[in-house]
Amino acid sequence: MQKKKGKAYKKSAVHVKPSIKHQPYENAKEEPSIKPYENTKEGYFAAQLFSLIGNIKCCKEQCSPFTDSWQNGKNAITTMFTNLTIASEKSGISAISDDLSTLKKVMKNIFALLKTTNLYDKYMIKRGFMNAIESRPDCKDIHMDSAHIFPELRASCNIYNDGAVDYAGESWDDITSYSRVAGDEQLLDYFREDDHLQIFHAEWHARNGRRGGKLRMRERFWYMHGQMLTRYRMERKIAGLPEVKPLNAHSGTFRTFYDTERGEVRSLEGFQRSSISCSLTDKAIRTLNHHMDIIRPTRNYNRTIEQFASIVETGYHNIGHNEVGKHCVYDPHVKKPNVLYSPLVNARDPVFFRWHWEVESLFLTFLKTLQPQSQQEILPPSGVIVEDVTLESCNRSNVVETFWETYDGNKYRLNHQNYTLRIRLSNKSERQGKIIVRVYIFLEDARDYQPIELDKFVCTLRGNQIEEITRNSAESSLAWKKRDDGKWIDQCGWPSNLQLPKGSPTGTPFRLVAMVHDPTDPRVNTGVNSIYSQVLCGGHEWDTDLVEDGRIMGFPFSKRWWNNKEKSKVLNNENSHFGNVTKMITIRHMGIGNHGDCW
Repeated sequence: MQKKKGKAYKKSAVHVKPSIKHQPYENAKEEPSIKPYENTKEGYFAAQLFSLIGNIKCCKEQCSPFTDSWQNGKNAITTMFTNLTIASEKSGISAISDDLSTLKKVMKNIFALLKTTNLYDKYMIKRGFMNAIESRPDCKDIHMDSAHIFPELRASCNIYNDGAVDYAGESWDDITSYSRVAGDEQLLDYFREDDHLQIFHAEWHARNGRRGGKLRMRERFWYMHGQMLTRYRMERKIAGLPEVKPLNAHSGTFRTFYDTERGEVRSLEGFQRSSISCSLTDKAIRTLNHHMDIIRPTRNYNRTIEQFASIVETGYHNIGHNEVGKHCVYDPHVKKPNVLYSPLVNARDPVFFRWHWEVESLFLTFLKTLQPQSQQEILPPSGVIVEDVTLESCNRSNVVETFWETYDGNKYRLNHQNYTLRIRLSNKSERQGKIIVRVYIFLEDARDYQPIELDKFVCTLRGNQIEEITRNSAESSLAWKKRDDGKWIDQCGWPSNLQLPKGSPTGTPFRLVAMVHDPTDPRVNTGVNSIYSQVLCGGHEWDTDLVEDGRIMGFPFSKRWWNNKEKSKVLNNENSHFGNVTKMITIRHMGIGNHGDCW
């Protein structure tokens, strides 16, 4: 089938320094030289703020979101809109009221100015404003849809052909219209090009550190990206593709290919297509080698996970994104990077996962230097044993189906039928009080991969000798949450439609695992009656009562066990101290059609 190719849309980013003269509205003696704002006090204040914003470094020159300059600029903008009264006093204008009505008027004028002035980084400006909205008590009920604010997040190429009826193993060309990648990697478009995946990744980068505090923000960086990578590796395995290769960007020339100009979607016009092969500059290679030297195993003595993750994220990881984003471009004379440069779009490119496999390998090496988890640490609470764990979906036990969900006319995305987890515990000691439950799935044919975390939640034992726990997929503390009107409340969690891997048409075996433990603090309440996603992104700004468990993220599977043979026994239900913590389940893919309801 002949692929469609869209037009190339090119637009140079030219900085125009704001030349607005600002005075308090009530004392104004002359008209500003540029006036795309209202002749009101709020309009003049907006112009004053906009002039300050225009002088931020990343508005005057191109900056990557993976740099301190970009983050500092975003934080400065956030501060401006978090409290308008303080901002007005600092800017020298007479006091402005800090209320929602005033904020709306100011922002109306700010966006009018944005349309007339071509600053470099409108992404940074909008992110700063969105972060302020998340922090203001008077904006608690305001829902901001990232996909409408950032059109790059709605750039999916998952568009099916008019004649396509079903897909359950036929040639991919029979369903999809075009792809931005070459070769077998097109088989993973449904995952990489999922707009919800991009929204999640962008929201996570914008909010990590603001949510859940800074105490474990670097550990969250490691764990969240590890979960993304595990999913990608599983999807490749199910599709019959070879293992992903880490991207050693400082070893010489490497292959890249992502064509932002394919198709009719213009949302990626701010990025150019990548070169087919790429070599970094000698300076970039020296910088990467320097940071690799800083994190070599011999220097990791007594480093905590948070310390190590901070060094890796802010150094080696960020530099790789920036250098590959700048240098691996089709035309170096065009002042536009490729998609690896920005968290708004970089997870669409296969090179993103290759680079994160390189970064993840550093963490895997580091984790081996830590003390293994002892049997005592991993054992369930005294007197409590898992007797059975079951997944139920559409009146079937341990079988759940995925399908292509059609939306917006001719687009499709992966989704799955709703499911319910049922966990039966033996509580012979008639224990009462809190326990914390963690639910994972392993790909049975790749049990050396890290598992996917499906849920983590606290529940209370009532003192019965047999305790039944029921948990619906929509309740997952990792996934997106919806309001009663169907709109998403919190998109900083894992996309709900991607909670389960695709599975194969004949059915792919997975191993469902439920582990129970005492919480590290009696106040721990993860997953209890929350309307927010809590695990991958940390507690929401308004989720003020959240108390998280203190164990390492991904516990008990993210670190070594005291004995790997015992780990296998536990996963095979051969250790009586743990009970029957696992169950074989089948995920089967059914193709195109609205199969969300049982039939």
